[in-house]
Amino acid sequence: MTRSNAVTPKTTPPPQLWFIGPFPPPLSGQSHYNVTLRDRLQASGPVICLTTGETISGKIRAVIDNTWAILTRVRHGDTVYTSAPGQMGLWLFLIVIGALRLRGLPNFVHHHSFRSINLAPMASHRCLALIGGANSRHVFLSENMRDRYAEAYLSPAQIQDTLVVPNAFLFAQEITEPPQRDGPVTIGHLSVMTREKGVNHILCLIERLLPETDYRFVLGGPIHDKELRAEVEAIVKACPDRVEWLGPVQGAEKAAFYARIDLFVLPSQLIDEADPLVLLEAFAAGVPALASNRGCIPDRIMKPEHLMEMALEPDTERLMALADAIAEDRAGWSARTQGHARRLFADAREQGRAFLKELRSDGDV
Repeated sequence: MTRSNAVTPKTTPPPQLWFIGPFPPPLSGQSHYNVTLRDRLQASGPVICLTTGETISGKIRAVIDNTWAILTRVRHGDTVYTSAPGQMGLWLFLIVIGALRLRGLPNFVHHHSFRSINLAPMASHRCLALIGGANSRHVFLSENMRDRYAEAYLSPAQIQDTLVVPNAFLFAQEITEPPQRDGPVTIGHLSVMTREKGVNHILCLIERLLPETDYRFVLGGPIHDKELRAEVEAIVKACPDRVEWLGPVQGAEKAAFYARIDLFVLPSQLIDEADPLVLLEAFAAGVPALASNRGCIPDRIMKPEHLMEMALEPDTERLMALADAIAEDRAGWSARTQGHARRLFADAREQGRAFLKELRSDGDV
């Protein structure tokens, strides 16, 4: 018998997808996004997730572990997606970006906050762009976010390689027949209620509008600031038939909240404010919105005149004008607002598909 001398060819393992970023706990807008994106990606293949840590000690440990994984386990041909942590966490994260650059591994850096834009130029983001160089491909939530960040931090070559992926591609809302709204115009706000989210501005608007109109006001979301909670409870107590605070709102209660209101108000002054999901939820429910000129909000709002000035007099006039217009044609406003939501979701879907193909170049997304 002749023994074969043929050598079995060595198979190359398939490329892997590495996901580095904050994951719950704690739950934040960014960690919620990361979980949702991870689940979407896992539907078409495995994802190796590396957290960036929560506490200071946890962040330091995560940097050590993640850097070691990049130096010893990530292969050329793998895809590395990173969700850049905010504030001081970014300084530690630069070590991870440096390890990727050292090994010549292309990577994605997804930005979820406008802090670096609102406080530009920030040394940490200058270092991020410099250390990442041509290896890092930056991902933004809107064209405006990309252009403003690029002006402060990116080189012309880096700008050419950016991607824009709105949150709506992962969080497109189901659009159903809107309810038949009637009675006095109801104005709503939903958030983790803080002064940075503009709750104090809302309270001032309510105080101004209560004696001049028959509007109703419905507020939803937790309040952790004791003083702010006392202010909200005081105005509810003074006008229980006109002002209501629901506390935390989730699931079916959230759908019921949007069904009750005619106009959504979001006067956020949060420095990190980026692409708030509550606007998408409101639009899908057929509820127009007035909102501040923060983050991606100018790119999402229906009309430029729906942007608030964060000054009591003009915002009162703007709110009254829109509320009165809605009262005259509730069905028309609901239909136009849902049409706006459909356009946002359709555009985001196309951008999202292109993004997912970049991450999953080896398979279906």
